[in-house]
Amino acid sequence: MQWCLIFEDATVQPLFQKLDGKQKVLVLSAYIYRQARLIKDFDRYYGEDLFGLLVRGLTSVILGENNTIKNVEQEVLNNIPDTDEFSEQEGAYAQNIMIALDYLLLYMLSGDVSDMQRSVDMCLQNIDLLCYEVDEAYDENKVVEQEASVVFNIINSIGDVSVGLYSDIVSIQGLARKYMI
Repeated sequence: MQWCLIFEDATVQPLFQKLDGKQKVLVLSAYIYRQARLIKDFDRYYGEDLFGLLVRGLTSVILGENNTIKNVEQEVLNNIPDTDEFSEQEGAYAQNIMIALDYLLLYMLSGDVSDMQRSVDMCLQNIDLLCYEVDEAYDENKVVEQEASVVFNIINSIGDVSVGLYSDIVSIQGLARKYMI
């Protein structure tokens, strides 16, 4: 699965394009945060604290302060789990989420849309892995429809978030809450 299948869906693309930059970042942050359980599972299994780093990273993205983003991006880059060291499935999930976060941070620093797309692609790799675990012959088209629906609903919920709360991790959690994996 890729960015284009979800964010270029006929129902999603026009809505996403209408959002301002802050709102787009809020949608992407919520899309990443919905996989927080996978990071928490990693932390429990390996005794790490990537969840705290995930929260700091997403908070820095929402705040949009370049110096903070640069510092957090370096910390994220240095803490992406290596699946040779963290070989269980939790390691692969955490690796994908942290790479997704890194790409989102890089997008914030450079404005390169391909980094935003890569961020979503890494999230989708986890969706693909999770579906494959449940059913090796899963219907990818159905999953794509479900993911497009999740993004559509998150975008439609943006209007419920007060502009003053765009700097608060609680707003990201609220947007992602119904769609947690």
